[in-house]
Amino acid sequence: MTNEIYVSTSHGVLAYEESGKSGLPVVLIHGNSSCRDVFRKQLESNLFSDYRLIAVDLPGHGQSEDAINADQTYTLPGLAEAVSELLETIRVSEPVVCGWSLGGHIAIEMLAHSINMRSLLLCGTPPVGKMDGRNNMTEGFNNPPSSLPALGRGMNKSEARSFVGRLFRGTGNDILVEAAVRTDGRFRRRLIESSLAGLGTNQKHTVESAQIPMAIFNGAEDNQIKADFFRTVMFQDLWEDKIHAIENAGHAPFWEQPVDFNLKLGRFLSFARKSMNAR
Repeated sequence: MTNEIYVSTSHGVLAYEESGKSGLPVVLIHGNSSCRDVFRKQLESNLFSDYRLIAVDLPGHGQSEDAINADQTYTLPGLAEAVSELLETIRVSEPVVCGWSLGGHIAIEMLAHSINMRSLLLCGTPPVGKMDGRNNMTEGFNNPPSSLPALGRGMNKSEARSFVGRLFRGTGNDILVEAAVRTDGRFRRRLIESSLAGLGTNQKHTVESAQIPMAIFNGAEDNQIKADFFRTVMFQDLWEDKIHAIENAGHAPFWEQPVDFNLKLGRFLSFARKSMNAR
């Protein structure tokens, strides 16, 4: 059973959805031009009945309002601040944060600004460093940010279908297409401009200096990212001392292979809960 809730923040009204009402809070953050429905196969799984799953629609996405100040909000620091403000408002403390793609970069930005998270799971998120003060996107990604469609405007239905088809390897649905169409047309251009300008933390340094457990779940066939890059990251506390590759999955393994993904996620959450109880 899930329920949709709206919260007013300084970045606009944000929508989020909860599955379960008690237990360790687990925050799910979606990627660029998507929405919280991308985690439907986790929100409705019986595996997580003992946890409080919280899936957020980012500003300008899903059922959340467009940003009040696009220049401020549609940046990694702005998005991290918006999610952190929502969590503070609903009194969520020490969550496990699971970020997919852009959602993972937002989670790292939250970590850099001292949100007290229990542990962090990144999926399809290379924590790139900086070069000459700019985020070194080519370090971890195969495709340049400029390859995103409809920069500076909203996607039309045809562009959205192509975008979702590529990202989900033909397994997406109309809800994800509509989410891409709905995304604020100002979002992608501002996010890319600010990222290329170097706004935000050095994500590689932030991850390498973090003292919390981290898990990495990548699709074994994810052609959006450079899998070898993760071997250059010196994690302090990497769960099970390895990068977990989800077989027969691309950039969204939680969607393409939910059974395998959910089993691994369940084990990681159990580990995080035991770690919390042992304190």
